[in-house]
Amino acid sequence: MRKYNPNSARPRIFDGATEAKLIALACSPTPEDFARWTLRLLEEKVVELNIVEKASDNAIGRTLKKNTLQPHRNRQWVIPPDANAAFVAAMEDVLETYQKPRDPDRPLVCLDETSKQLVVETRKPIPAKPGQPVRYDYEYARNGVADIFMMFAALEGWRKVKVTDHHAAVDYAQVLKELSDVHFPDAKQIVLVQDNLSTHTAASLYAAFPAEEARRLATRFERHSTPKHGSWLDMAESTRRSEQPMPGSPHSRQANPRKSGRRLGNTSKHASRQSRLAIHDQRRPRQTQEAIPPILSDSGH
Repeated sequence: MRKYNPNSARPRIFDGATEAKLIALACSPTPEDFARWTLRLLEEKVVELNIVEKASDNAIGRTLKKNTLQPHRNRQWVIPPDANAAFVAAMEDVLETYQKPRDPDRPLVCLDETSKQLVVETRKPIPAKPGQPVRYDYEYARNGVADIFMMFAALEGWRKVKVTDHHAAVDYAQVLKELSDVHFPDAKQIVLVQDNLSTHTAASLYAAFPAEEARRLATRFERHSTPKHGSWLDMAESTRRSEQPMPGSPHSRQANPRKSGRRLGNTSKHASRQSRLAIHDQRRPRQTQEAIPPILSDSGH
């Protein structure tokens, strides 16, 4: 970085003290009716607050860049709650569950659930050719919502994805029934780690099945719930998110669905090809997308 030359003909706008004040201003809460600091807004404020007599947005931008500050940008982050006894209690329960050795009679299964928006193309894509990837029109049509269940048993080397048409208690209950009677029928009891969605309770079993069957299934599981705002402790969620393909791969999904790749809009027609669902995450304010790679197929391996 070039040092300031006191003999330079160009006067220095921000010295050490005023630069520090500018940085403090850029890191402070924004004025009312503004979502974030902009260079133009900072330009007005440094004069209004008598930090400097005059400054251009270019000078402010260079100063912030030198200090690796980008007040115009933001990033989604899992912000931990303040000291919270309930959070710590649930977290330690889940972590202790993970530390137990493998028991074939009591397999550990992590379950995660998410909703995805299905979309279809409104215009025929242009095929790829040397030096040019497949081109899709920015316009797309929404075509319903699918619900995805990720089941992950790390110590058993097993995982499976199930796609349903609805996000309801009966769908969750059906997933538990399949875990109990299809995937782990010989287990004495299944240790289940899941997040704390309102449908992830034994009540969902009673909503879907007769009382006797619901009670049978309820006793088949030992439930452990992640803390509120701590679903990242669920290994099934971590596995689902980590399976997003690298950018540029055939199954990659970009942040903007208008620029994304392959899209399918009919779960019944393509139910056996779950790895090709083109979807975007409704839980986020932005339309981020991710794909389920071919390894997460109906075979469960």
